[in-house]
Amino acid sequence: MKYGIPLLWLVIASCGPDVPPSTLKGTSQHFRLFVDNSLTLPATYSFDDALAALETNWNDSRTLLAMPEGTIDYYLLDFDNVPGACTPEAAGCFIPTAVYTYSLPDQHELNHAYNFMRKGAPVLPLLAEGVAEAVGCGAPGGAPPINKSVPWREVAEQSKGRDIYEQGMQFVRYLILTEGADAFVRYFDQAPVVAGAERFGANFEIFWGRPLDDVWAAMHVLDPTHVASTYAVCPCSLAGMPTDGSIVPRDRDHHPYYTLPDPGGATLDLVSQPNFGIGLFDCGRSSTAVGATGRVLARVGAQHYVTPTDALSASLGPFIADDCASAAVTDLPAYDGDGNFTIVVGRPDTSEVTVYLRLRVGAPGHLQSNTAALSVCGDCGFAGPDCQEQPRNTSIAIQDTFFLRVRVPAGNTVSPSTGLTFTP
Repeated sequence: MKYGIPLLWLVIASCGPDVPPSTLKGTSQHFRLFVDNSLTLPATYSFDDALAALETNWNDSRTLLAMPEGTIDYYLLDFDNVPGACTPEAAGCFIPTAVYTYSLPDQHELNHAYNFMRKGAPVLPLLAEGVAEAVGCGAPGGAPPINKSVPWREVAEQSKGRDIYEQGMQFVRYLILTEGADAFVRYFDQAPVVAGAERFGANFEIFWGRPLDDVWAAMHVLDPTHVASTYAVCPCSLAGMPTDGSIVPRDRDHHPYYTLPDPGGATLDLVSQPNFGIGLFDCGRSSTAVGATGRVLARVGAQHYVTPTDALSASLGPFIADDCASAAVTDLPAYDGDGNFTIVVGRPDTSEVTVYLRLRVGAPGHLQSNTAALSVCGDCGFAGPDCQEQPRNTSIAIQDTFFLRVRVPAGNTVSPSTGLTFTP
């Protein structure tokens, strides 16, 4: 269940949810879709597509959570009717063997369902809500900082509140990334159904061979090369994004995200419509967490994925280079007014790095960055008075084809993003 709602599957199930009158709209291999009769949906809403989205989520999540075959009843409800089906103030819930929610797919509640299908019983809220939060590929929002720590004995005794979600998410995410998903699933499945803090800690140490005190401390240490927030781990099992420059329409039901190939040192050029969002993440959500609009030039390593909000194309080339002469031409679109594009530069550590681009614009304008110092020059010499480096937030005149030198400052991630703004 969502924030502030205790995990009391057995108690709730014994009372029975107050589910509003709902109609079965379709079935698929693993789902039966029921829709609240009072819910108003767009005329173009497709129940087949909704079931396809659920099956996509099932297949993707199964690569991490390894649930057995089975069927889940999925109730899509009017927002105001969710508390009646769940508990007051709930935004969704899982009560064996049904999900009740106002959104589709609801990753959090589906994770509850997937784990129940495998284990068949609830576990400590810290662990149950932790795995519900820790697996998924959606855009992050409000993620807790990694170095925010609450004593595990305190969290293990709680049945509601933000701590079981935030600290539980960090706990599960850490185990998946350090020990592997298979080992985590084995641990989850043998965890005691009813456990206070001491039994929970003792069971952890028996299974992993390490005191929970040590793991809890380690998971709150921020790696200086990683992003500072806790994000869910993405299975990254969906189809890859073609890199031949072809435009791929948005298809959130079958492709909520696209995995990206290992660029092998080249740059990924990700292009959408101006002002439409592009999310770029590493699968473990540790080093790269970029939200941008319009266009992203990314020189990153393997195991990344992209979440577009509109049609998207991708191509590979030496668009970001370590030396000026090696940079291939990148054509900027004919912006109607201000435009934005973002560069993401992977680096071995968090030290300052300088990279080069060769850009071509269809009309004269100005370029600036609010995070990096820029130099613009007509050749690779960067020697003339007009080629000198300008501090961030300085507007620089540009036209035709030019070379851009970007000095990315030292920071707290190995994949920093630098926003560039074009103005007429």
